[in-house]
Amino acid sequence: MTNPMPPKHAAPAQWQQNPYGQQPAYPTAQPGQMPPAPAQYGQHSQPTAQPAAQPTAQPGQMPPAPQMPQAQYGQQPAYPAAQPAQTPYAAQPQAQPGQPQPAQAAAWPPGGAAPAVAGPAGDWQMRASKRAGFGTLVMVEFKKLSGTLSDKILLVTGPLFAILITLLVLTSQSNLTTVTSQISPLAYLARIADVILHVTVIKLVAGEWQHRSVQPTLLMQPSRQRYALAQAVVVFTIWLGAALLEIALFFPLISSRAAAINHGYLLDQRIGWVIAVALLGTGLTMAVALVTAMLLPNAAASITVYVLVVMGMMILVASLPDFMSYIDPVQPMMALAGTAEVTNTASVITSSLMLVGLLGLGMWRISRRDAG
Repeated sequence: MTNPMPPKHAAPAQWQQNPYGQQPAYPTAQPGQMPPAPAQYGQHSQPTAQPAAQPTAQPGQMPPAPQMPQAQYGQQPAYPAAQPAQTPYAAQPQAQPGQPQPAQAAAWPPGGAAPAVAGPAGDWQMRASKRAGFGTLVMVEFKKLSGTLSDKILLVTGPLFAILITLLVLTSQSNLTTVTSQISPLAYLARIADVILHVTVIKLVAGEWQHRSVQPTLLMQPSRQRYALAQAVVVFTIWLGAALLEIALFFPLISSRAAAINHGYLLDQRIGWVIAVALLGTGLTMAVALVTAMLLPNAAASITVYVLVVMGMMILVASLPDFMSYIDPVQPMMALAGTAEVTNTASVITSSLMLVGLLGLGMWRISRRDAG
């Protein structure tokens, strides 16, 4: 007699199809889902969850957030696969039928270069990319000449000192009977009258390298030759102003002094010679200050060395003229004025070559000096 009721622990349907005791075949996991847990003894296997259809993003819109499928019993919730990052800039508006093509946004230039900016910012960018003119460099150097309070004081006191020392020297003359005695004060004044103006030149040239203020100038234009020429224009202007001031003071003061002591004025027929002595003397002393500043990139050290050279050469030339006249920087001026102790041509040549060689050495040092 058969039992119409199935046994309490009936075998699953998969086992009934595999009578030899084989394991049932598990359903295959769908993409983005975990495989379902195997059916236990006495239970039926669960159906496989299908992923829900996702809505499609329209052109020019961000894709909608994906919907999470409901997890079935015995399954892990399925997460959608990560998609590549999308930006709203990638989508371009599409033209509708019968309408013109919409304008495309300006693409970024190839190579990563920023596009030109219109307006004041673009004008500044164009000016910054241009090479600075030589006149601009000269104006910058003139501004540096009076950049600090001490520079302004030196520029004011320099001419005042020259006027004061010229008055003291010329009004103290007691013997003006010869041409040499009347030109000798000018040769003496060429050494010491412009000392303070020379200090301003030393601060301009040596101070820039000491305080690294030369960096902005070389960044604006890397050519050191143009930079040196711009400074040479400033030095030339100072020298010319000092020489003209000395000439303008010397002629009226020496003539009035000669008349005051009842001596005849003998330089009225030698004006060109007097002007040449003044120009040469002030130029040579200015060259000494310039050489000192170029060789020593420290303002305090350059000023100290310059004052020692000026004062020391005056003392040594007076005490040892036969030897010191060959290395005296102002020996050409002394020979032109006729006041030198040694009047041969060799002393003029040696002193001139020494000064020119030091100028060349100073230019070479500036061209190789580190500006950082």
